[in-house]
Amino acid sequence: MKITGYIPFLLFFKPHVYFENKDTPKPSGAEIAIANHTTLLDFAMLLYVYKFRVVRVLMAEVLYKRPLNAWFMKHMRGIKVDRGNRTDVEHMQLMKDTLYNRDVVGIFPEGRLNPQGKDYGPLLPFGSGAIHLSMVTGARVRPLYFHTNGGVFKSSAIMVGNPIDFQSMFGNEPTPEALERAK
Repeated sequence: MKITGYIPFLLFFKPHVYFENKDTPKPSGAEIAIANHTTLLDFAMLLYVYKFRVVRVLMAEVLYKRPLNAWFMKHMRGIKVDRGNRTDVEHMQLMKDTLYNRDVVGIFPEGRLNPQGKDYGPLLPFGSGAIHLSMVTGARVRPLYFHTNGGVFKSSAIMVGNPIDFQSMFGNEPTPEALERAK
């Protein structure tokens, strides 16, 4: 995907990357990339930010319902999340393994497409999963904001925020009290 889709992606989305400030470090090491979610192509924006890195993105179970989709998601290294089954935590182990390999986990913490879509309304509330994962693995959380616009005369914007190291700020024990303070 990164090889064959790179040129069409550049032509269709024309992405411009902006950093929070001039001291914002470039993405490196194990990172948990969290971003807003307004289109199904937001994963491509993640792949663009982390061009030469392994990126595993959390993907909803509905994307795996059709065999061809399931095959595609598997080969894109997607991590399937069954949003209706709170006892299924296999995805957490896959995310930990990815981060221990110093790769990137992409999370859309809103958990679904924002219903306001292209209007870019307020972000939906999200849980503390990324904070928990950061505290356990030591990976930094990298906030991203996508303004995805595709088309011949349009361009997209990616805002890359400063990484947050929750483990150094709150320790490596994700107790309910520590998670509440970290929010």
